Amino acid sequence: MLRLPLRSEDKARLKSKLSLLILGGFFMIIIAIVVINNGIEKKKITDKNKIVTVLVVESPKDYNNLGRRGGFISCYLMGGYL
Repeated sequence: MLRLPLRSEDKARLKSKLSLLILGGFFMIIIAIVVINNGIEKKKITDKNKIVTVLVVESPKDYNNLGRRGGFISCYLMGGYL
């Protein structure tokens, strides 16, 4: 198999692509760590099974048509633990 030497512009292009690939990999790893950490935090909160008392300030008038994101309720923390 015949291998030709790379030109300097080709080497620079390959280095830039490789650095972008490495940067993208690190970015994906950071996002994965954040997602895993949030999942662990939510699990810890669920496992504690604490009771929180709140006063409902504002709620949706109709729960039948909440849409994709669900209904939002404004609450005031009266006491308890999160």
